[in-house]
Order: sequence, then structure tokens, then C-alpha cells
Amino acid sequence: MYGNFPFCYWNGDINNNYSEKLPIHDDINNYFSSKTIFPVRLDCSNTLLFQEDLYDVHANTILAAGNQCGNLIEFSDLGVYNYIKEKYKNYNFVIS
Repeated sequence: MYGNFPFCYWNGDINNNYSEKLPIHDDINNYFSSKTIFPVRLDCSNTLLFQEDLYDVHANTILAAGNQCGNLIEFSDLGVYNYIKEKYKNYNFVIS
């Protein structure tokens, strides 16, 4: 699986706000629980993120839920990489 959740602006691709509602904690956890047989690759490659964006609650809820061994983060900015690597240690990384 590749991409990011609706309303997560860390995505470096086309914005994917196709959901009728903002996915909340339980929705995100249920998604990752159902994907245990293959890794999820989260797109966090938005090059326009500022330092303040790293503290976005929605994005950090997604990162916390997916912080399982084997999931991947796609990034373009070393600040994003350093933040995620320090706070969520179980991700693998792909630079784009």
C-alpha cells in the first residue's frame, strides 16, 4: 500500500481528501491492524513542510499507529527524516 491518509498534507503527491470524514485514531489503528501481512509505505515527501508542521496531531497519529516493524516512510526533507527517525524508531525509509 502506498500514499497517505485523507487530510494529511505531508503527502508529496496529489492531495487525497476523498473521505467524507477525517479519519480518527480508531480508524487509523484499524487500518494498520488489517494490513499486517504487507508493509505500508507512507508518503511524507511534501517539500513545503515547515518545522511547525512536524507537530501536526493528525500526521503524528498516523505515524504512531504505523510505527510497526516493516512499514516505510518516503521522505524528501532531512528534517522530516530526522524527526520521524527520532520519534518513531520502527520505520524503514525511502528517500525520494
